Amino acid sequence: MTCRDEVLTAAREIAGRKGVNKFSPQEVVDHMWRSGSRYKESTIRTHVTSRMCRNAPKYHATKYDDFERVDYGTYRLVRTQARRDREPSDMPHRPPSRAELIIQAERMLLEAPQFRSLCRGRRYKLISVDARAGNLHVLFKSGRTRRLAVDDIIAILKELYIVRTMPRNYFRSPEKSLRVLGRSYWHAPGAALLAILPRLDSDVRVDRQCGLFLAS
Repeated sequence: MTCRDEVLTAAREIAGRKGVNKFSPQEVVDHMWRSGSRYKESTIRTHVTSRMCRNAPKYHATKYDDFERVDYGTYRLVRTQARRDREPSDMPHRPPSRAELIIQAERMLLEAPQFRSLCRGRRYKLISVDARAGNLHVLFKSGRTRRLAVDDIIAILKELYIVRTMPRNYFRSPEKSLRVLGRSYWHAPGAALLAILPRLDSDVRVDRQCGLFLAS
């Protein structure tokens, strides 16, 4: 891997673990060295603070818009660029397509429609799949039926494939909810929306803190 590739991977994993899209050059250095990187500290820092930072002075012939400096010693991932770098051709493991998700949901409906929340508290039941409209209808224990949009499932899976880990309160942040789902609030079916992901994508697992992570 190039130094840029390793720095991008480290930044995404740091942001995913913290649940906040902010990191320092030292955090990237420490993360890469723990992962066995061969690159020198000075090389890593140059990539974070200059070569890969879109609002840094242009000192290099080749420059990338991967990061943005938001404060002294603090940077963030520019998500549109991060997504473009990982989609679609060079992503080693891609999230399921819309058609694949619908097929898996239909299989789940026939074989084992019941599922539980990430912390195993609430119970849900998938009761119908509307392939044309792209909606899954889920029955809650209260007797109410909620609609889960396949487009929301796809958006969350794409985000998970980038950040690799997703705490269960990930979308309590209005910024994350707006960026990923196009709205600044996390609506009522949210728990079921996250809980159904491991049933639709076998690469998605639940960790000990009731969050999600990518196994592959």
